[in-house]
Amino acid sequence: MRNDQGRASWNIVLNRMFPLAIIALAVVAYANSFRGVFLYDDTDMLRRLCSGVSSGDSLRKIMHGSSRPVVDLTFFLNYLAGNVRPADYHAVNILIHVLTALLLFGIVKMTLRLPVFANRFEQAAPGIAFVSAALWACHPLVTAAVTYIVQRYECMMGFFLLLTLYCTIRGATAIRGAAGWHMAAVIACVAGMGCKEVMIVAPVAVLLYDWIFLSKGSVKVLLGRWGLYLGLIFGWLFLTALLAYSKPTGDNPSVYTLAYVWKGVSPISYLATEMNVILRYLRLAVCPTGLCFDYWWPPAQLGLRLVLSSTIIGGLAIVTALAVFRKRAWGYPLAWFFLILAPTSSFIPRPDPIVEYRMYLPLMGIVVLLVSISYVALQNIAARLNLSGKIRGIVAGGVSSGLLALLVALTIARNEVYRSEESIWKSSIAGSPDNLKAYVGLGAVLLSTGKNDEARECFEETLARCPAVTEPTQYYFKAVKAMTHNNLGVLMFRKGKYQEAEKHFRESLGVIPDAKDVQDNLARALKMQGKSE
Repeated sequence: MRNDQGRASWNIVLNRMFPLAIIALAVVAYANSFRGVFLYDDTDMLRRLCSGVSSGDSLRKIMHGSSRPVVDLTFFLNYLAGNVRPADYHAVNILIHVLTALLLFGIVKMTLRLPVFANRFEQAAPGIAFVSAALWACHPLVTAAVTYIVQRYECMMGFFLLLTLYCTIRGATAIRGAAGWHMAAVIACVAGMGCKEVMIVAPVAVLLYDWIFLSKGSVKVLLGRWGLYLGLIFGWLFLTALLAYSKPTGDNPSVYTLAYVWKGVSPISYLATEMNVILRYLRLAVCPTGLCFDYWWPPAQLGLRLVLSSTIIGGLAIVTALAVFRKRAWGYPLAWFFLILAPTSSFIPRPDPIVEYRMYLPLMGIVVLLVSISYVALQNIAARLNLSGKIRGIVAGGVSSGLLALLVALTIARNEVYRSEESIWKSSIAGSPDNLKAYVGLGAVLLSTGKNDEARECFEETLARCPAVTEPTQYYFKAVKAMTHNNLGVLMFRKGKYQEAEKHFRESLGVIPDAKDVQDNLARALKMQGKSE
């Protein structure tokens, strides 16, 4: 009796310590991100924040026509609290990330204790939930969403999606107050729609969860929650209104608007390419090495690689669909993975076919599935070897601790890459040596920081790698060549070599004649030479 009471007391202590441990691990993993700077799209966000003559005017300009007003409001509050200190923005991103990890912990723990599992995971639920949430929170693949400040759009959308699911589960399992929890789920869903468009999958994610874990395939039980689903559908209407109200960004005529190789790519070609991309996502989830801020990923070509990746991903999607149809619990993490990726990694072409921050939410499904499978495998092996519960705990704790330590170390190292624009592009070149955009970005950064000799070497390397430009040449390569010649012209202009600068500006305009910024640069070079044209 005393042993049982002692074990119960210890379990209570562990349950209270797990959330604190998740917070501590995430803070340690991201502590060095506070030294990071504003990068690329961050500066556009700051420019909008500073666009008004007063705080009220800035808020009006930011919110007017915004399709993501919830996150934009948090940026504005950041600006009011600390102006343009990067550390303040990083702190909010980390806070959102920690809260999302705690929601994941709660969802996994509640799920494993549902009647559908018949008490199989009753005792192990907190431990499995902790390991899953901690591994996800410290995984280096999610640094692109947490450390890159402007990707708060992704983080907050993820927070509200999990909050929607959490409130749904609490409402479905509550003895009283179910309506209040479901109302909270609807509010969270609507708020998420104001964060990022991928939130469109939230009602489907809730429906699939309900089908597998809560209603166990009973249409009658599902219909009994009609109010919840009506509210979630309202979220779709809210998102539609936001998109209709938002102002189009339009195309920037500057040569610095790099049109990717994906300009004009067909949906079929994009879908084929995403087969390779999704396979890479899975590899990075299991083995997070070779991470890259900007990948060079050309359209897929028919060949053995495409056949292999399509077979693997297509087969996995079919298995997932069958598992969901048959209400298999392990099918939901896989369905979660495919569902969250569907808006960006299916047949709708996006400017970038692969970016790491898109794995912020899908990674959860992979981590939870692998942790759960590992637990079941360990239990089966321990039963065959007749190992005691204490030894099982030591083995599980040792493996989990080792993995967490490794992921924390990798995340800390990954955050160092985000310390400057120069380190970002050097890392991208190291990870993707054929990425001409990375060479262009690095050269521009070196030029802006006064490292002229290094910048010139980078520009010359870029031109050497860029193919000859002809009429059929893809716009991507034309833009690379035009930008590089323009940057070389700027470098020569600074050195007072106006004739060489003129030559490079003309080379740039020869590729893209209507680039207004290059035309202005050429005019300055001509003026310095006393040429009236």
